[in-house]
Amino acid sequence: MTSLDIYIVGLRLLAVQFLVFGIAALPSAYIGFDIATRNVNRDAIAYGLLSASGPLLMVASGIFLAHRSRLSTCNAGAVNNAGSLFIVGVRLLGLWLAVTGAAGLLSAATNALLISSSWPIQANEFVFSAVLLASGWLFFSRPSLVSGLAK
Repeated sequence: MTSLDIYIVGLRLLAVQFLVFGIAALPSAYIGFDIATRNVNRDAIAYGLLSASGPLLMVASGIFLAHRSRLSTCNAGAVNNAGSLFIVGVRLLGLWLAVTGAAGLLSAATNALLISSSWPIQANEFVFSAVLLASGWLFFSRPSLVSGLAK
């Protein structure tokens, strides 16, 4: 089995996970839309779209990954050491962290607009999601930065 084969299997597993999480979160998007139309005097459609944006991002990511068969930057050689397998794992983890962080930022923005809570709690949600997104992007785009851990 090559590292590309392992990478494709990992992408497809992430696609299933993103689809399941996104579809499972769609009812909360409806609840957010319902809250927006009842309690907020601003544009209810904008609030509804914002509350649905996180779950829709997860579903869209799952569909994209399900149809994407390969990434040209992955080494297609046979897996002959733990280092190359670790790089594949770091890239997959990075992709998961980036999509989860982006969905978390959208959710935090929705909560900040629709739910009254203290600013430290809201700031914590934003910072946590931003760190997930940034670390995910770093792991996906530069897996060699952490490849020393596999030695």
